[in-house]
Amino acid sequence: MTSSSKSGLTVVLIALFVCSLVYANEPNVVDPELKFETGDKVWIFDLESDLKSTVEMLPIKPIYGVKLLLPALPYGYYPQFRKHQSISRPPRSKGKPTPSDRDWNVNKQIIDYSSDEVINALLGTSAAQSFSAGQRQLCKSGYTVTHYGGRRDAYDISLFAVSEEDAKAMTMAFLEFLQKEADKELKFWENEQKRLQQEIPIQEQKLKEAEQKQKALQDEYNELKKQVYYSTTAVARETITEMNKILQTTIIDQASRQAKIMAIREFIAKNQAIRSNNSAKQGSGHNDIDRTAILQKLEQKLVDETIELRSIEAKVSAVSSVLARAKKFVNLDHHITKNVNRSVGSHHARLNDLKDGLKKVESVLADPEPHTKPPKVLENKAVIYPVEIKD
Repeated sequence: MTSSSKSGLTVVLIALFVCSLVYANEPNVVDPELKFETGDKVWIFDLESDLKSTVEMLPIKPIYGVKLLLPALPYGYYPQFRKHQSISRPPRSKGKPTPSDRDWNVNKQIIDYSSDEVINALLGTSAAQSFSAGQRQLCKSGYTVTHYGGRRDAYDISLFAVSEEDAKAMTMAFLEFLQKEADKELKFWENEQKRLQQEIPIQEQKLKEAEQKQKALQDEYNELKKQVYYSTTAVARETITEMNKILQTTIIDQASRQAKIMAIREFIAKNQAIRSNNSAKQGSGHNDIDRTAILQKLEQKLVDETIELRSIEAKVSAVSSVLARAKKFVNLDHHITKNVNRSVGSHHARLNDLKDGLKKVESVLADPEPHTKPPKVLENKAVIYPVEIKD
């Protein structure tokens, strides 16, 4: 059977219509006092125009139909009798969302009574155990639950069966199915309550750890502010720019001094070697006196350049230290402002959401709304009609 051929008979109900919660968390119970009455006219359907079906699609024709009325729900919860309808819209109420608005931010679950899942669920009810073989065959075809109009204050639900007893059993199976869907809804909210109760302490610990990290970094930041002359990141960035320029120039000067010292040491070594060689050949003489004077000048130059190099190295170290503090100041300020504070705020918001969610769940469990309970049959009666299907 195709989806299009069954669309005329498929009932899709919003989950909040057929699922529910019950007071005091007691299990839902189908009203055992439902009264069945017999209609005084024949219910006539045209196989193709009314049921959108063919003989091949409907292997066994229903002989009886059951009509029952279910109470209408508040605005926004009217069932959509279109297959696979998905609903998502903002709350109708203004200001703080009401309990009736609580699920409009998510798509509604749609129940398709022609789907294998729902058919199997209907056949799995205790009432369905008394189905005749023909009724089970009809149920498997997906043509047992449908909707034809209704009143402003109620929904007109129609069920099909192959015998009068099957009509009663089908009615009870349908209501039992709604009851089980309501029990699923109740279980969902109970599981949500447990989940939130478990997740809140975990989130509280995450928030505590984030706040401890925030305090440690803030203390470090405050201590660093005492060691520098600036108090804003703008000034710190200016300092970084200035120190980088000074450091670059100083490092170049340092490299130049190191090269000079290396060259002086090479000249000293060379002249010492020449003097030693001359002394070995001729003894002391005029050339040795000149060589000694040259060596004295070179050694003095070496001392002067070494002293200057030590000064430059000290300057590099000092500039590097100032630069490192300025960078740390900027990085700490950015990390605290953009990351740590944001993380703490996020954990706070998450914890508040969890607590608000728990309050909402507890309010739902404590005071279920009328439309979240299994729909009751109006006047507590179902009317059985004979059905005639025209090919």
